[in-house]
Amino acid sequence: MTTDDPTSTPDRPERLDARAPLFWGLALVAAAGAAWLLRDTPSATAAVALEGLPAHPYLVWRQAALLYLLTPIAVLSTCVLFYAPGLHLTLAFSGDATGSSVLLKAFVAGLGCLVGWTSLLTLIAPTAGQGLFVVGWVAIAAITWGLWFYRVQRQHPTAWPWRHRVERSRVWLYLSIPVLVVVMLLPILFWQDLNADGSEALEIGRSLRWFVVPRFLDGNGFIGLGIGMIPMAYPVHWFDQWFGSIEAAARLPLALYLPALLAAAVALIEIARPRRLQQREFGTVFLGLALFVFVLAFNASYDNYFADLSSPTAFEAFTVFTVLAAAYAFWAGEFRWFLALALLGFIARPTGVLLVALLAAGAAWATPTLRGRVVRWLPAALFLWIGVFLLYEKAYVPWASGGAAGYGSGSIMDRFQYLRFDHVAKLAYAAVPAGIVPAVACLAVRRLDPIGRALLVAAIGYFAVFYFPAFTNLHHFAPVMILPVVIYWRAALGWTSGPWPTLAAAAGILVAFGISMPRHFEVNQVMRRIGWATEYRIGAYEGPGAAYREGVDAQGALYALFRPEWEVPDPSKEQVGGAHHWYYAVRPKPDGVSINYIVQSSEATVPDDFQLV
Repeated sequence: MTTDDPTSTPDRPERLDARAPLFWGLALVAAAGAAWLLRDTPSATAAVALEGLPAHPYLVWRQAALLYLLTPIAVLSTCVLFYAPGLHLTLAFSGDATGSSVLLKAFVAGLGCLVGWTSLLTLIAPTAGQGLFVVGWVAIAAITWGLWFYRVQRQHPTAWPWRHRVERSRVWLYLSIPVLVVVMLLPILFWQDLNADGSEALEIGRSLRWFVVPRFLDGNGFIGLGIGMIPMAYPVHWFDQWFGSIEAAARLPLALYLPALLAAAVALIEIARPRRLQQREFGTVFLGLALFVFVLAFNASYDNYFADLSSPTAFEAFTVFTVLAAAYAFWAGEFRWFLALALLGFIARPTGVLLVALLAAGAAWATPTLRGRVVRWLPAALFLWIGVFLLYEKAYVPWASGGAAGYGSGSIMDRFQYLRFDHVAKLAYAAVPAGIVPAVACLAVRRLDPIGRALLVAAIGYFAVFYFPAFTNLHHFAPVMILPVVIYWRAALGWTSGPWPTLAAAAGILVAFGISMPRHFEVNQVMRRIGWATEYRIGAYEGPGAAYREGVDAQGALYALFRPEWEVPDPSKEQVGGAHHWYYAVRPKPDGVSINYIVQSSEATVPDDFQLV
């Protein structure tokens, strides 16, 4: 095998000299320096909204260097630091020889390191600030780098796929993803108001400042496994620690997830195929991923007025990653990684168990030689899930809170009380975000390889489950949006190396972009204007845990000013309120704003010129 052959798949790692770890170590030092020096630039970008924005702020020239150079570098640097410990461990101990498999494992290992470090810091120093968090993380990155360097020096087999030209060329696209996310989506990352889901995501991430496990704001706060908000909280907390409690902290996890999601898709596409994706094909898979993000970012929401990137877009990017990565680990024969990814999928999504079961059923049908693996691995994954579920929801939560979880895993079943059989428009939920062509091409079942057929079984089964409930959202179909892309390109790698699959997929993506265009690209800022006109005198948003909790508990008073959505017959005629009004009431306000509303203790004196509600 030559190192420049773009169609070959390396099958084993090769021994590595010390130059690669040393070069990466210098790059890591540069990333750490840039992340620390530029840690305040995202907050400065968020503060631009205080100065007023044009109607369509997708290109703001007056602060171009801050918005389109320094802020993307700050986000990219923190993303590199997030991946670094997991990357070092993966390179040191895995036998992977492809960049995609290394990257997806590096993400999972990095997330594990973040969970461990955040939990430890909360236990030993609950009042620690940004400095200790950053210093500790850099130390973890340095220690894991030293372990990797030691193994290289001792001539242990270590992974380094980037000696191959095809892998080196892909690195730049992976690195460009956080930059493109910031540049292309900057207004809705930094300046669009949080909706209720976005506010919830931000506050669950911030809760890790005070609690070892993430908490809701209401009730006893404990979150049931399978709701998906436990793994989501840690990346939000990561950006909250680096950049502060700005709206983008809840949305920037998308920049962390997408490189891993692309890597998982590519790894699953290329495993057991006669050749690898060519550059144009790799780029088209990336465009399909961009379409997936675009569809969810502008079209999926429970809010009456607008979507929020934090949820469900980032939420579902993480979900789809676990599906693809677990499927890859299954067919790669990596039992421990399959268990870890299956468990992560169970925690990330209420339907994680369903997805793994469907993948196993598809594998048993399409690949008879792997039925023994299905019989052994699926029960092991289910027993692991049941054990973690019982330990957390039935043992830890009652012990820690004296009651049941505030939002248990069983609540998802409420969606299946009402059924509908004629909503054929839901077919577009799967076909359009996939770029149309992959979904149509999946009909050619005989042209698919066994893994492609197994994935098709999982996609059809999952779609059927969510087709019949009367009340489902676009985001519920997220796994079905990406699985056809993987199936299509697996088939294409066996059909031809010519340009036609790329041209057809690109044309379908362009049409799907057109179909998915929102009515406008304006940035919604109504809620912040209401918040700016509100003075909130209870608790302290950035204060210690008790003062923060006092402010949280008083949020219900805001419904006296603006009614919640469930009490408003027509939200197009009356402004709907929400607890996220609180976030803007306690954040910095523009100079000269008039205070029209005050939230204070019932014992406090009513100020002159104000009426008591």
